Amino acid sequence: MYYYIFEPAREAKEYERTAQIKECLTNLGIAGEMATPSPGKTIDDLVHSAITKRYSTVVAVGGIEVINQVARALEPYDAVFGIIPLTDHPSITQLIGSADWKAAAEQLKKRRWHAVRLGLINNQLAFITPATVSLPPDMSYTLLTPEFSLEGQGGLISISPESQTQENAASFLVEARYDTAVQKPSLLSTFFKQRSPDNLNSRFSTDSIEVHTGDARPVVIANTEICSTPIICRPQEKPIKLIVARGSGLSSTGAA
Repeated sequence: MYYYIFEPAREAKEYERTAQIKECLTNLGIAGEMATPSPGKTIDDLVHSAITKRYSTVVAVGGIEVINQVARALEPYDAVFGIIPLTDHPSITQLIGSADWKAAAEQLKKRRWHAVRLGLINNQLAFITPATVSLPPDMSYTLLTPEFSLEGQGGLISISPESQTQENAASFLVEARYDTAVQKPSLLSTFFKQRSPDNLNSRFSTDSIEVHTGDARPVVIANTEICSTPIICRPQEKPIKLIVARGSGLSSTGAA
């Protein structure tokens, strides 16, 4: 039922933690099959193997890099996606409602999930944890959404996929911290009331977004520069089923 993809351990403390996680999963009765990527077996290979063997739940055990890789590989399939984080990272806590591996392991057994559509940058690069763009104070940028445009200078832009807990829910949560900004409504916003930013530390939801900067700036996902601006972010067509904690603030849409 459960197929686990472990981030490779590199030192004695990590090997010890891996052993503790495996023992915990065994005690919970959800041990399943466990695998680790290697030069001869990529994460894509392991996910394909799990689907071929008809596992219904695939779990990433690792940091945000491994979590994103497993999510990308799993997106075409119908299996439920679980996460056991090995680092305390705010974006993972926001995703699943658990900050440590013990709590995450316990919630796997209930398989309570909600739908998340991965973000897709320039129709090529999928992501489940935030994509960020950092700008120096003197660099201008423009954010374009279907509802409005926003011109600013300097700061940090973060784009995160949102849970699809309601029909027609927006696909992205955008957070922008900047020195100066000017909001310009689009043609659509003259006819419809839309949620839009109203201060210099803004949060708003949207179905798609374009980011244009004065000069090309790196786009970072999971501590890795994956491309440069300008970018267009749209959601993947098919959502994945992500296991979340009860009381995490995320509304569940299914359990199995």
